Amino acid sequence: MEMIARFWDLLERNGHRVSDPRPGFAPDIEKALEGEMEEEERSGEPEPNPVTPLSPNVRLVEKNGARCLLLVAASASETGYWGVGVTDMAELRNQPLPWALVLLRQDEACGCWLDGAQVAQRAVDWHRIVPDGPNYEVRDPEELAGAVRFRSQQELFQRLAKLAG
Repeated sequence: MEMIARFWDLLERNGHRVSDPRPGFAPDIEKALEGEMEEEERSGEPEPNPVTPLSPNVRLVEKNGARCLLLVAASASETGYWGVGVTDMAELRNQPLPWALVLLRQDEACGCWLDGAQVAQRAVDWHRIVPDGPNYEVRDPEELAGAVRFRSQQELFQRLAKLAG
């Protein structure tokens, strides 16, 4: 099982509902969102719904009524190196739910956590792997100095609860 798949599995084993928000990948989520839309029409109070991220590495994560989106990348390199989709981040910036970029390193419970605001501040300095290419090149420690790091499941779940809460 690859590191990103193990990450999603870890969240599910700990009571989080993890789903792919792309059309056709999670019909139950689509139905739930449609139900929310109908409920909004009756109540007159709009609830934020996620847009459709393009990347298969983006998931809608829910627990106890709180929802957020996570974009996850993994690095097996000793020094830490990730390719992060430019389009994925643009899609996430334009949606109403809180979101974070999770950069896994070594295993599914170890890495760096950047919420959407932190990514927006830092991404202006990130370089694309190929000029005008589809991915940012993120290297540790150069581009991640001062980033929140998690080294255990407990630290990871604290970050997730803070984002979604």
